[in-house]
Amino acid sequence: MAENVLERMSRIGADRKIADFKVKQKENYEFKVNYARIRAWEFYNECAKRDLNVHVSVGGLDSITLLLFLRSIGIDAPGISVSYLEDKSIMAVHKKLGVVSLKPCPFCGREMKFHKDSFVNKYGQTVVHQYYQHEDTEQDCVLDEICMPFTIPAGDANEEIGYIGWCAEKWNKRVEDGESK
Repeated sequence: MAENVLERMSRIGADRKIADFKVKQKENYEFKVNYARIRAWEFYNECAKRDLNVHVSVGGLDSITLLLFLRSIGIDAPGISVSYLEDKSIMAVHKKLGVVSLKPCPFCGREMKFHKDSFVNKYGQTVVHQYYQHEDTEQDCVLDEICMPFTIPAGDANEEIGYIGWCAEKWNKRVEDGESK
């Protein structure tokens, strides 16, 4: 039988974690900034140990604040956005910060979300699939009727340097040129 919520809370020590969180909430601003700095570097270093890239998915003000905080403590994580639906003022901030964006689908207007899957094949080699796909696959789009589900390959994308890949760049160019109309 699957464990219930109370059993899971007991197993993971949730009461202690909640008590610790409440103590940290009462600390001063300098403590909180230092604590966040330590946790950010721990996360960054753990990803580096595992040979993983890091990035900040930038949308609104909270994630912009995170991006600026990380840069201020020496973590140069690229800002990536797939949202052109943000307010114009936020889009201007994205541009000033060098956030890389993928345009929404010109046919249906939905956002294209980055996916990265990896697995070990039968020869023991790690295979990585990177692609962009409609964020919500439940809605209809002419592209999904042609190729279900519609994806944009992102094989040469490099999150470390903020490069979205040549297919995504071509996608953006076609959207800008209005080739979907």
